[in-house]
Amino acid sequence: MEKLGPDMTTWAESLFDGIDLDNYIMCNYLCCLPTDYEGMHVNIGRVLAEEQSIGTWTHVPEETPEVRRRFIGKLLQAVEIPQFEVQRPSGKTRDIMVSYFGQPLTPYLITIAYPTDLFNEDNFAGMMTSIYGNISMLGPIRLIGVRFGKEYMNRFKGPTFGLEGIYKKLNIPLAPDPNTRPVTINMIKPKTGYTKDVGKKLFWEAAIGGVDIIKDDEMIMDCCQMDNAINERVPMYMEMRDKKMEETGEETIYTVNISDRADKMLELYDKVVSMGGNGVMINYINCGWSCVKPLTDRGKLICLGHTDGAGGYYVSPLSGISSDIIMGIFPRMLGIDIPLVPAPYGKAPYLVDRYLALVRALIMPLGYGENQLKACLPFPSGGIQTQHVPQLVKDLGPNIGVGTGGGIHAHPMGPIAGAKAFRQAYDAVMAGEYDLKKYAKDNNLEELGVSLGMMEMAHEGLKKIMKEKK
Repeated sequence: MEKLGPDMTTWAESLFDGIDLDNYIMCNYLCCLPTDYEGMHVNIGRVLAEEQSIGTWTHVPEETPEVRRRFIGKLLQAVEIPQFEVQRPSGKTRDIMVSYFGQPLTPYLITIAYPTDLFNEDNFAGMMTSIYGNISMLGPIRLIGVRFGKEYMNRFKGPTFGLEGIYKKLNIPLAPDPNTRPVTINMIKPKTGYTKDVGKKLFWEAAIGGVDIIKDDEMIMDCCQMDNAINERVPMYMEMRDKKMEETGEETIYTVNISDRADKMLELYDKVVSMGGNGVMINYINCGWSCVKPLTDRGKLICLGHTDGAGGYYVSPLSGISSDIIMGIFPRMLGIDIPLVPAPYGKAPYLVDRYLALVRALIMPLGYGENQLKACLPFPSGGIQTQHVPQLVKDLGPNIGVGTGGGIHAHPMGPIAGAKAFRQAYDAVMAGEYDLKKYAKDNNLEELGVSLGMMEMAHEGLKKIMKEKK
């Protein structure tokens, strides 16, 4: 320890209660090291704390005690898993818990705190560069938990509308009101390649069938080359929204995809406002973290966030960032009202417990004192059909946005019937009936009855086509 110098306040290490954690961002990492690194994990933890704050591979002259005292990261713990206290088993007898390309590894829980003085104001990119910057390239190191602390968290106001605001706009009561229900979020299909006139037709059919929120899919943006420019389609779609309102009294929110470079997105946001739009969406991960808050801070439009690109962060179990952080805490802090959640029942491979952890990150209390962030509207999506509605409500409750594309636009009786089928499914589960086949039969609901098993029918059709090709 004497090598670290006599002034312990300059060390890249601290006890948990040796610093004011409200002025630090505390991160938990799963770090897997080769088995022959035995006993070196504390030193490696210190190196990581320095690397992600002020340090480099060697000390430099201007790395003064004053600089270190104010800005250095602090290793709070480096715990071998399991935590041996008396004796470690030898390499030959020790069970291999983790391997990486055939190399046996030992897992460690490493906790590092970064002083918030490293980051100016709400600089999310700067924060990300610290908590998961260069170390992301060092091998199996995974960020599994973050405590931002009061000082940094209070720089963010979260969603403008959130779950409650969206339900209020749709004039649907929240639970425990017996008249509550899930809302349908429909992405127009195909996901791209269609003209504004085709989009207008599909929008109307989904809306009049009972869809509450209609979104562009992630691949349709400001597509002038497809005769589908934003400044042309927004007025056309909102005309259909107004028509539905006149006929049914029900609101429809349209989240137009403004994903682009940062300056263009700000222009498009303001253009949507001027054209009477009521929502936008962005592919927030691929657009970049720093693009999000300047949009959501405008506070005039409901903002839906698509998660394309998220898999690059969370799919590997040994590296990247946990899904509940990357698709939960981060977008909520940045102000996304409706973050997409990959649903494990559809086409996305996702463990149910991780899916539930992500949804908890979107709705549980977050923030401090008067600066509590609003809950987001969870938006489970990805191959969702009416047959999934009972499980969605069992797992998440009724106040969710059920995302479906093909479940409406591929319905054998057409998109209007597809939209009606989802509303009928909600009626069933809110009445306590989870057997949708029985409910459809008992109530003579052809739309719902036909919709059940659509994915299985599609798979059988694909098998038939492949067989005929052979």
